[in-house]
Amino acid sequence: MVHSYVMGIGEAEAFSERLKRELLALEAANVHAMLESETLVEEVLQGLEAATHCVDDMDKWLGTFNVKLRHIREDIESIETRNNKLEMQSVNNKALIQELDKLLERLCVPSEYATCLTGGKFDEARMTQNIEACEWLTGALRGLEVPNLDSTYRNMRAVKEKRAELEKLKATFVRRASGFLKNYFANLVDSMMSDKNYFSQRGQLKQPDHADLRYKCRIYAHLLLHLKSLDKNCLRPLRKAYCSSLNLLLRREAREFANELRASTKVSISPTTWLEDGRVLS
Repeated sequence: MVHSYVMGIGEAEAFSERLKRELLALEAANVHAMLESETLVEEVLQGLEAATHCVDDMDKWLGTFNVKLRHIREDIESIETRNNKLEMQSVNNKALIQELDKLLERLCVPSEYATCLTGGKFDEARMTQNIEACEWLTGALRGLEVPNLDSTYRNMRAVKEKRAELEKLKATFVRRASGFLKNYFANLVDSMMSDKNYFSQRGQLKQPDHADLRYKCRIYAHLLLHLKSLDKNCLRPLRKAYCSSLNLLLRREAREFANELRASTKVSISPTTWLEDGRVLS
């Protein structure tokens, strides 16, 4: 616009007036344009307000999510802690089960031994089974005592019940074996005393021979040792029964030998053959 005029010094005022008019025209046009775009401005403002609400809502939701995420993290940490405890408990349970299995193996009474201890026979053919059962019972009883058994297991109910069961088995076996041996000693001596050929007879002095007695008693020597290991108190009645039976045999032998010796001295004054041979009586 400035280039459209050729101005002189006297035209400055006119030029100033022209500029003022142009400026007013521009301002009027701007106001008119603004008035025409009022609806657009309102839409923009409404959009900005809606965006502000959305931002506020998002801020609220983000706060809520943060709280939920914090709780979730806490729950996850709690779950991980519980899982770690469960894993450790599972490992401990497996180790405990293994220990209990070992303990149950020690507490289990084999059926063949239980049968032998409670109702087995004591004849010579079955002595090996009886000895094995005694050895197992002795080992089982010792295995339930400290230090062979961990002190933490000693007061367990299952261990106490099994110890009571083994003690019952021991008492039953000791009673049966003691009764058998008492009868065995008595019957053995009775059988020897009923055999007249065992003693001195008329016209024949006979030296007592206890080899068969010792052999038959030696069969049960190991059984006596195990009975001593199981219950020392059972030996005194057994000694009494054995000595009583043996005393009857010895008295009978001495009486028969003395009677025949007196009879033989009455028949002949000369020394007897057994004295000439220099044999020693026992």
